[in-house]
Amino acid sequence: MLIWLSVPIPFDALKAALAQGPSLRLALIFGSAATGSLRPDSDLDIAVLPKNPNLSLSDELALQVALTRAARRDVDLIRIDCAPTLLLWEIAKQGIVLHQSTDAESTRFKAEAAAEYIDFAPEYDRAAERFRERLAGTRKMSST
Repeated sequence: MLIWLSVPIPFDALKAALAQGPSLRLALIFGSAATGSLRPDSDLDIAVLPKNPNLSLSDELALQVALTRAARRDVDLIRIDCAPTLLLWEIAKQGIVLHQSTDAESTRFKAEAAAEYIDFAPEYDRAAERFRERLAGTRKMSST
């Protein structure tokens, strides 16, 4: 079993890069950095919620470049307002706040993500069960 040492995250540099970018309601680190399993070769997952939902692609890419430079590693930038339900739920569960425009912003996001997940979970569970049944059927057919 490999045990990875914790890799430091340059929070101050990331916050400075966020401050120079477009106005955001919320920015969170999630994924391996949030769970303590960041490796030296890992990218850094950062989720952002822009104040302007019409944030241009060029502004989004410029923010990603600035964060990549600040982090000194690749950054996978996720738009919270465009992310699917399951990813939102993972971000809400794991997220470490880098920036929030108000004290309530991260709480609001987590509540909205939880409500959306609760609404979606039964359908996801049914689809996952159908997938497992098909997979089991395929395995039975290939073993005969």
